Amino acid sequence: MQQSKTTLIDPRGSWQVDGRMSVIVDNKVQQLSFNLKFNGKDFDLTLMGALGMGQANLVLNASKLSIDGRLTQLSLNQLMTQELGWYFPIEQLRYIIFEQQLSGNSLWQLQVIRLASGQPTKVTKIAKLKHLTKPIKIKLLFQKILPN
Repeated sequence: MQQSKTTLIDPRGSWQVDGRMSVIVDNKVQQLSFNLKFNGKDFDLTLMGALGMGQANLVLNASKLSIDGRLTQLSLNQLMTQELGWYFPIEQLRYIIFEQQLSGNSLWQLQVIRLASGQPTKVTKIAKLKHLTKPIKIKLLFQKILPN
C-alpha cells in the first residue's frame, strides 16, 4: 500500500483509493478492480472486470448520479443493483479504511482482516463486508490510498 509519509489524508476531503474486490452474490463470484476518487461526499468510481473485461464509471456530483456519462434518477444502490446485481456502501469506505468501523445504522457487517503496516496512520488493507438481509458478501483489498 502506498501513502505519502509526510502527507496525512483527510478522509472528509479529497483522496483516492485503488484496489480489488471479490463479490459473492447467490453463490456467484465476481472479481473486479476499482479506482475511487472522493471529494467530500462526491465521488468518481471506475469498476473494471477481470482481465480488463468491461468497465463502468459511476459519478456522484452535486447530488446527481451518472453512469458512463448518462444521468440517472436512480439511487446509487438501485443503480448498482440494476447494472451489477449487487451494491456496496461506497459512502462507508472512509470509515472502513480510516476508522475500521461502519458509521450509523448499517445493513452491513464489517470484518477488518488486515491493517496496512508502516503507515503514518492506521488504515485498513483488507476488509470483508456481509449484507445482513441480502446474500451479498464482499472482500476488499485496498492497494493504494493517496491524497487527490
